[in-house]
Amino acid sequence: MKKRLLIVYPDVPYPPNRNGMSIRYYPLIRRLAVDHEVTLICRWSEEEEPDLGDLGDWVEELHVLRLEPKSKSLRNRIGGAMSRISPFGTPYKAYDYNAELTANWIVECLKGRYDSVLCAGLSQRLRMIRWKIDTARFVLDIVDSPSLMMERRPDSPAFKKDLRVRKIKRWEAALINLADAAVYISPVDQRQVEHRIDPRVELDFIPNGVFVDDHTEEAVDLPSPSVGILGNMSYPPNIEMALSLHQMWNQLRATTHPNLHLCIIGRLPHPSVAALAGPGVTVTGAVPNIWSWVNAVDLFVVDMKQGAGLQNKLLEIMYAGRPIVASPEANGGLGAIEGESIELARNETEFLEKMTALLDDPDRRSRIGAGGRRFVEAEYLWDSVYRKFDRFIRGAQET
Repeated sequence: MKKRLLIVYPDVPYPPNRNGMSIRYYPLIRRLAVDHEVTLICRWSEEEEPDLGDLGDWVEELHVLRLEPKSKSLRNRIGGAMSRISPFGTPYKAYDYNAELTANWIVECLKGRYDSVLCAGLSQRLRMIRWKIDTARFVLDIVDSPSLMMERRPDSPAFKKDLRVRKIKRWEAALINLADAAVYISPVDQRQVEHRIDPRVELDFIPNGVFVDDHTEEAVDLPSPSVGILGNMSYPPNIEMALSLHQMWNQLRATTHPNLHLCIIGRLPHPSVAALAGPGVTVTGAVPNIWSWVNAVDLFVVDMKQGAGLQNKLLEIMYAGRPIVASPEANGGLGAIEGESIELARNETEFLEKMTALLDDPDRRSRIGAGGRRFVEAEYLWDSVYRKFDRFIRGAQET
């Protein structure tokens, strides 16, 4: 008999590549639904109707809360202000004005007892629902550590950022301590707050798998040699990387590689990124299938300084067999081996040196690309990742 599993998700996990969370949860839900009787609860705040795809075909029950845009009540505004001021409240960026509404609605959707509950992400509504759900095991999937993301932000004075990081760490740990078990996406994220966690809480990391259901070996016609970047181009760390890569591309064009092409692949390009399009630069915007574009680029550059977690873009690029020069921060949650499956660079000078060396050596590009493909196939295909998730959700009583 299948175990009853409740999944509480902050958005609608469809389409699969809608965002970093859906990349993790669409394939995960499909696999969990094979071995569990899944109830999925999520919410939607966009004006258009949500695209649920085939989610309803996989789960036993699917509930979607429509949040209508409305002005904040005086009570909510006061609550948000007090939370921002208090060193022990919900961090300002994490404050959810619909938390109470969502929590009450979730409780209304509950039917009987669940063997396990999986909550995706951290939210203040966890305090409101934790003790109202009859379950044997309550699991949090934090994914990226919010305090690590704040710690890596470059846009705040050091003393101010330090206070914010301390507050987020307290909040992050307090929510985790409500659970029986918690998962991060990488060991780097897990280490961020593990010293603050109650010993009774099982803490571990489980990475994403790479979503390859739509994979193709086809490639668009793109000038060569080429360098590229992949990601949601409205996301600030990706915007920063695109602008940085454009500067390095300019330097290489002016010195060693006058015909070098730059390809920026990703939906919703920020105006500063869209403005880069022109001679020698392609900005794709949203594309029906990323693989045909990824397959066409000779070398990818991932100069990540902000953010946290596991970089899905790296998994996709490596699965396509394309070589990457990345920062240690980008590789931190991945663990690829330098010189075998990835090349690492720690500053602009090293990036330019590694990019030049790889652009001038097709055989080396092929070796690094093939090593990346083998690495992802061994560590990050969804079948092996799912087995870790399933064991963690079921807990020690069934292992």
